[in-house]
Amino acid sequence: MNAMGFGTFLRCCLIVLMAGGLHAAVSFDEFGVTPFEIREDSPASPFLVTGITYPIGGRVVVTAAFDVTGFGDPPLQAPVVEHDGVSSTARVILTPLPSAAGWTILTVTVAIDDGTAGGGADRVSHQALIRVTAVNDAPTIDQPVEISIDEDHGAFDILVHGLSPGPPEESYQNISLRAVPTQPSLIAVTGIDYVQGSPDATIHVTTLPDAHGVVSVIIVVSDNGGTYDGGENANVRFAQVIIAPVNDPPVLAVHRDLPVSLGGLATITTAHLRLTDVDNPSSATLVFTLVATPPGTLKRHSTTLVTGGSFTQADIEAGDITYRHSGGATDTITFTYGDGIAAAQGPGTLLVTPSGLGRPEIHLAALAPLWSEDGPATTIAPTGTITDPDSTSVNGGFLSIDIPIGFVSGDVLTVADQGMGAGQVSLSHQIVYVSGSYPVGYFSGGDAGTPLVITFSGTYATLDRMTAVLRAVQFAHVGDDPGSTSRILRVVASDGTAESSDPVTTTVAVIPVDDPPVLAAPWMATTAGVARDIRLAAVDPDSTTLTWSIISQPAAGVLTIVDPAAGIFHLQPGAIGSTSAQIAVADTTSITVATLAILVTDGDSPQPLPASDPPREAFIGIRLDADLVFDVSSLTAPGALTFALTGSPPAGLEVSALGPTSARLTWPAPAGTGGALLAFGILAIDPVSRAAGLLPVLLRLHPQPRAAQ
Repeated sequence: MNAMGFGTFLRCCLIVLMAGGLHAAVSFDEFGVTPFEIREDSPASPFLVTGITYPIGGRVVVTAAFDVTGFGDPPLQAPVVEHDGVSSTARVILTPLPSAAGWTILTVTVAIDDGTAGGGADRVSHQALIRVTAVNDAPTIDQPVEISIDEDHGAFDILVHGLSPGPPEESYQNISLRAVPTQPSLIAVTGIDYVQGSPDATIHVTTLPDAHGVVSVIIVVSDNGGTYDGGENANVRFAQVIIAPVNDPPVLAVHRDLPVSLGGLATITTAHLRLTDVDNPSSATLVFTLVATPPGTLKRHSTTLVTGGSFTQADIEAGDITYRHSGGATDTITFTYGDGIAAAQGPGTLLVTPSGLGRPEIHLAALAPLWSEDGPATTIAPTGTITDPDSTSVNGGFLSIDIPIGFVSGDVLTVADQGMGAGQVSLSHQIVYVSGSYPVGYFSGGDAGTPLVITFSGTYATLDRMTAVLRAVQFAHVGDDPGSTSRILRVVASDGTAESSDPVTTTVAVIPVDDPPVLAAPWMATTAGVARDIRLAAVDPDSTTLTWSIISQPAAGVLTIVDPAAGIFHLQPGAIGSTSAQIAVADTTSITVATLAILVTDGDSPQPLPASDPPREAFIGIRLDADLVFDVSSLTAPGALTFALTGSPPAGLEVSALGPTSARLTWPAPAGTGGALLAFGILAIDPVSRAAGLLPVLLRLHPQPRAAQ
């Protein structure tokens, strides 16, 4: 070989060596076994590919794809790779599909884009485990349709549609509804009909008397999915109700006998005949029209009125209506009445009673009194009066009040003890006094469905004092479930000499009020580093379905809800000392917020200390009972200890108080794997100091002995 041939050969070898160096193996960092987590419905997230190496002067191509063989269809859109071909780091953009969650495997491949030379690898792939974690979605509810009704419409329904716990994967959750009017003076929510799992619900509502305007019903739908990691468990809609005003007909508030001497003349005043109208028209528009010509002579000014003749409330107020008695027995004036807008009402009657034939007559206001649940007793006739044309004495008479229609067990009728002032009614045992020291009689009954009867006797038993007693009669309901039915009260009076008055009725409108859940000041205690569960309890006389929630977290530690329906909370304690969290419990219409006091003690604080050894072993299938004793000598005036299991106790294991400082650990039927070592703790809590002490337990589970098999 000549010199030129050797040089050519040497140059060829260098070229081959250099080419082999340019195509050294490509590589990048492995991803490890920890899954890469993305929250459901979150924005796109970058997944980093790091440590990319390749031959100097070359370029690489980075690709990514999901492996569908292990977990099925991935919960993400197709991955998008961001890489410039030369950098040591690439980004794979991962975007969750809407409302999707689950697992998938991502395969990332880095390859040299110009082939292989020199025998080095030109393609490397690594896999990563990707998890899209589920987050609770808010329940759904459609916007209710606006409702337009008239004043005094009464009961009506708001139809709610589109109810669900959220996406299909959350269909296992339960939902609950609450409904509250923005203006309780216009309408009242009386109930909600909903069957779990149905997309529809019906909210029952009723208008309140003579109320009109625009009001909204706030409808809140909640699920039991919780709010962990940003989840939403509630949605709100407003159902608008428009109540149009409607003209109300006038009411014959007073139609009291007109006393007159035989054949004599009397003026009809507002004490004998009076119309009222809630729409407040002028008294000149309230008209009485005669149905028949009365036996005597009825005049307006100097004009004699016959069948079809009319006079107004303004005429009565001016003293322009007079009546001349016929000279016989009782005369009757029969009439209809109206306001010129609504249809004529009646007929009504006015009795003209000559002297010697009178009997008591009761006059009550037309406006029905209202009683609200949990409110004070309401006076049934605050402006009522009793008249008698021929007597002012009621010695031997009585006043009787009962509830013939609408009575509910728990309704009571009482006489108010107003005081000792002039015209006031006072009580001493069952004796009734008026204006201080003037005894007028005694009362009986009024409860358990019996009439309230006030029997009048003595020289102080006069008509005006009977009226004072009538105005002191009150209605109330004792209990938490009065219902919403109006009570019809019947009043009868006797002056002790003639027959009793005609019965007169008045209506008491009962407005039920939802009682919010009630819970005592809740608290829980544990020791440092020991997580535990606690079940809270609340009392609600109106509802058996309660929903618990967390309003705010403690300053130290984390509080979560294990079961929102059962009130079970889990505490992961933080720093040693006292802290608190805000919790809430709600029924369908109201919510109660309370402070949950939390105390975390350390090993140096005064606390219950174990004074006996725990069991060390148990046998499968053989009942375990172990009594444990705690020393409370470091505590000042401790109470009876309570006990709770912590850590990971096996299923079926229970701890219960045996005495003030002792507990019994019971496992009726131990089960598991022979040889397993079970680790858990027994927490002893003093309810007075709220200090907690921990007894750690390591329990070896043995197979069942042959003799016991």
